[in-house]
Order: sequence, then C-alpha cells, then structure tokens
Amino acid sequence: MYTKFKRGLLFLLIALFLGLSLPQRVQAAVEEQATPCAQYHTVQRGENLFRIARRYSTTYQALQRLNNLPNANRILVGQRLCVQGMTSTPGDPVVVPTPQQFIMALQTVRLRSGPGTQYAIVGRVFAGMTARVTGTSSDGRWWRVLCPDDSVGSCWVSADQTLTRPTEIPNQVSEATAERISVTILESYPVQVVATVHGTMPNSCVYIDTFRQFRQDRTFRIEWTTGRNPGSCTQALTPFELTLTLDTAGLPGGAYTVSAGGVQAGFNLSQ
Repeated sequence: MYTKFKRGLLFLLIALFLGLSLPQRVQAAVEEQATPCAQYHTVQRGENLFRIARRYSTTYQALQRLNNLPNANRILVGQRLCVQGMTSTPGDPVVVPTPQQFIMALQTVRLRSGPGTQYAIVGRVFAGMTARVTGTSSDGRWWRVLCPDDSVGSCWVSADQTLTRPTEIPNQVSEATAERISVTILESYPVQVVATVHGTMPNSCVYIDTFRQFRQDRTFRIEWTTGRNPGSCTQALTPFELTLTLDTAGLPGGAYTVSAGGVQAGFNLSQ
C-alpha cells in the first residue's frame, strides 16, 4: 500500500512540474495506449466531429473509430483528436496480371491505396458501379482497379465475393442521352447532396444497367452503362432519371460541379 502511495505521489509531482492538468494527463495516457498517430487536432470552440473531418478530408465515422469515441456527438473543447493514423506500407505491393477486365461492387466498398485494410482509404466504389481491373494482389484477395481519375495507380478493392464480383465489359453509354442535371442539398447531418440526371432513351427496351461516380478535384463525374430487353420495342424517345447521392463526406466547403453525358450543374457546400 505504501509503495502504491509513493508511486501516486511521484506521478502527481511530475505532472505538476510539467504543468499538466488532470484532463491533459488523462489525454496523454489515452494517446500512449492508442494506435500510433501521425497528426493530431485540438478541438476548438464551436467545432464538431463532422466539421473536423471535412477539414482533414476524411469522415466523422473514420475519426470516431480512430479515436475510439463511443459517441460522435460528444467531444470536448481542448481535446486532442488523432486525425491521421500511422499506416503500414511495406514497399510497393506486388501486382499479378489477370485476364479479368471489370468487376462490379455488390455493395459500397472502400477503395484503398494498397491491398490490405492497413492502407489508407482513397475513395469508394458504390454498389452497382463497375471498375476496370488492372491486376490482382499476390494472394488473390484484392483487385487493383483504375483510380478515380482514371489513372493506373495504386487503387485496390477487396475481392471478397460478398463485396465484389467479376463482370463482363459494360455496354456503351451512348444509348442514353443526358439532357440536364438537378442537384438537391438535403438538410441532414452529415450533409447529403443528391444529383439527378434527366435524359432520354432511344426506345422502350433500353435501360440503365450500371452506374458510377468519381471525383477529380472539384468535379463529380457520373457515368452509366445501358442494357437492352429482348423483344419488340416502342420506337420512341423514353425519358429516364438516374438519382444518386454524391460522396461529399470530408470535403471542404466551396463550389463543385456535377458532370454527366456532356451536361453540367453546380452546387455549393457550406463550411
């Protein structure tokens, strides 16, 4: 008992000598035990987790997991949050050639900078979207795909059959013509931006098969593929609407553009 008392007294004297308050000592202890962090942010008055996430181009869910926060709505002024974890990237990953040309996301999956969950998240492939395959990991558990800017970089998605599956070469988009785009900003938390592409099909047999979105700088590009139902078709222009929620999580405020089939629309994200 006496030994424990001496240790406690020594810790208190060191803390007082360093000028640390009790919350700071608790925070330091948490940081010592937490996952190594590459960058911290000190919470300022008026900030919430969503605003902090947008500032560092991430999501509030990612910050909540990174900091082991039980409630995303409860952070304190002066609290230090890890906004960028240390990532393990042991050299360039091995890429194995594959005859597979496209995969389709069965649900929204994360796009990572390497073949493993320890790599940083660089985007998403949304459910129903297709991605062009440029190789696989050496263990066959990850697909390397074209990056959001259509470059052959280090962009990977899981090959788990419940998340993605191989698919054939998509049909051309030319059978569906975009005429205009409408953008709606929902009053929600976090803010959701919904884009709707309005256009026409050449006849009643053509339908939207798959679609995808990707962002380059401040422009969201929407692409889709079409299919054809067999049988006789009504040879008349048939209107269509393609609605999807844009991936705006973690983006800074300002003006953005949505582009699809040669038409564009703009919107503004508030800070």
